Amino acid sequence: MIFLRSTEEIVMGYCVLKSRNGWRVLWEHWEGGKRTKRHVKREELPSLGLAECKNIEEARDVVRHLNAKSRVLVEEKRRNKIAERRRRENLVECAHLPTLYVDEFRKQVVLAKGLREPHWEAAKRAIRAINRPPADWYFFPQDFYNYFTLKARSPDYSNRIIRALNEWGRFFCRKTNTFWQDIPKPRGKFLNQIRAAYEKRTAGGRYRARLSLDLLQSKKNQLAREEFGWLLIAVAFGLRPEEINKSLRQSGKWGVRDDALFVYQYKLERVEPNPKKRWKRIDINLPHQREAMKVIMSGEFRPPTRKKLKDVFGPKMTYYGGRKEFFPAMRKSYDAYTVSKWMGHSTLETAMRHYDDPEDDFFVPPQAVAARR
Repeated sequence: MIFLRSTEEIVMGYCVLKSRNGWRVLWEHWEGGKRTKRHVKREELPSLGLAECKNIEEARDVVRHLNAKSRVLVEEKRRNKIAERRRRENLVECAHLPTLYVDEFRKQVVLAKGLREPHWEAAKRAIRAINRPPADWYFFPQDFYNYFTLKARSPDYSNRIIRALNEWGRFFCRKTNTFWQDIPKPRGKFLNQIRAAYEKRTAGGRYRARLSLDLLQSKKNQLAREEFGWLLIAVAFGLRPEEINKSLRQSGKWGVRDDALFVYQYKLERVEPNPKKRWKRIDINLPHQREAMKVIMSGEFRPPTRKKLKDVFGPKMTYYGGRKEFFPAMRKSYDAYTVSKWMGHSTLETAMRHYDDPEDDFFVPPQAVAARR
């Protein structure tokens, strides 16, 4: 089954199923949380090019082609919509975004320094909305903070936009020979208001379910042996999906010493220049961790498909379910700082903010953690 997702969050697609008469075609449509299915009538098969198919394999090849063709059309429509929106935005005259400088900036900074195009486009929208000269941005950063709050941007995405704003402001002020000072990242009450607005907008939508060991064991019969092994590794060691799929598959990127598992973190390659500091250590103390080590040593593990993961564990389950459960579960036996180090976090606040459960008896608010330092 191949699904097609458009910008309007409409999912649709054809699939071929076995039947008593050989095969049949099913059309599925999902929109706004409601799914509809219908069987394609025999009279409709010629228009789809399925009338001359002799077996189910040929029918599936035709359906795969139909879905791929529709996917191209949906993607083209999405790109045209984005291009039209950007064209309308560029028609808005802004004294702080002169066309000559914008073109030069794109060549020298956006393309050369690896600044992502969506972040630069978002920064331009913010510049038009604030409409202040770049030399004043340092003195009125709250204008941008309030803009991020109004748009309900995440703190991380806001920082990425600020980076693009600082790159442009530095470039523009150098060209115009005016004062420049970087916009500071939001902190304190401004950071809290941005985070609160973002969490209000995404309430319930970005929640990740937790995958406990008991839940995993109860669903063992519904999973293949390799799929169960992959999820067991995630639950036992709280590893990121990339670390299981990539680090544990390569020799020299993981190892065992002194009853501890050492794993290389590819995620830190972008921020940590010292390769030795990209490794993390996870102590092996519990029975299910030793069982997971046997799976790692055998190499017989693979992730279940997203569809199967949600069918078995519920629509809110993701590949981070085991990692989501690891922190609150291990905190019952070990101190929070040690567990956060096992997860590969540089600070305890990060683990508290993203993985601690407010409904857990062991929950400690991140503000209290920061106050202890």
